[in-house]
Amino acid sequence: MDLVALADLGCRRGPHTGSRKLAIVSSNRIIAKTGASLIVTDPIKLTTERPIRELNFSMPTDSVLQGQVEYPEGTPASNKLVNLKRSVSYGRRSWSTDGGKTITDARRQFEIKGVNPDALEFYELRITACRGYQDIRQEIRSIKKRMRIVLKEGKAVTGVLLDEESGLPIADARVYARTTDQRKVVNADKKTNLYGEFHFSKLERREYNLGVKNISPTLLGRLIQDVTVKGGQDEIVTLKVKVNDRSTISEGRAKK
Repeated sequence: MDLVALADLGCRRGPHTGSRKLAIVSSNRIIAKTGASLIVTDPIKLTTERPIRELNFSMPTDSVLQGQVEYPEGTPASNKLVNLKRSVSYGRRSWSTDGGKTITDARRQFEIKGVNPDALEFYELRITACRGYQDIRQEIRSIKKRMRIVLKEGKAVTGVLLDEESGLPIADARVYARTTDQRKVVNADKKTNLYGEFHFSKLERREYNLGVKNISPTLLGRLIQDVTVKGGQDEIVTLKVKVNDRSTISEGRAKK
């Protein structure tokens, strides 16, 4: 079992089955987790008069999140990755971690055991969809009902990435789209090809700012101008990048 001490002044975590030292000057919430099972205590305040507290944890064992994933026409969406994102906040601090994960079976079903959404302020189901369909993020409020999730068709955007200095395409770079509220990032379906072309097929019908990163950890360069697109637009987008280090890029070919 892992224990996490979430205090208004900080966060400490690690595998513990015995005692744990906490600061007396702050109150704490203790998070106990094992697998997908997780519980969170009420705030605990240690004082000089009462510097030691004993806690007993009872992990949920029979709580099961069940559901099914399907395409809009009702056919099974099998072999889709389903995972959980868990988070809790206290004061100025927050803590989050991935929960259990599984794959939908041939009948579109999935099951994750030990889920306890009542213990958290935020419990989110995430599904990685295939090309042409939007990824899913859905908050879980109850596990009493079987979830039915229908994938939504993604909106497309296509474009080409060019080196501002030479005008040649840039291959093997990753173009991404970030929503204008900064909350969600979607990568292009693949890295740019030999002609610098990229394609998005999983966007929503909303506005995104485009960005570029290299396959190496270093920043590829900066865009010559900010580029905003909307999922589903027909026109081809041209991105021009002023490259920081030319040795880090793979120049492609101009299309004839």
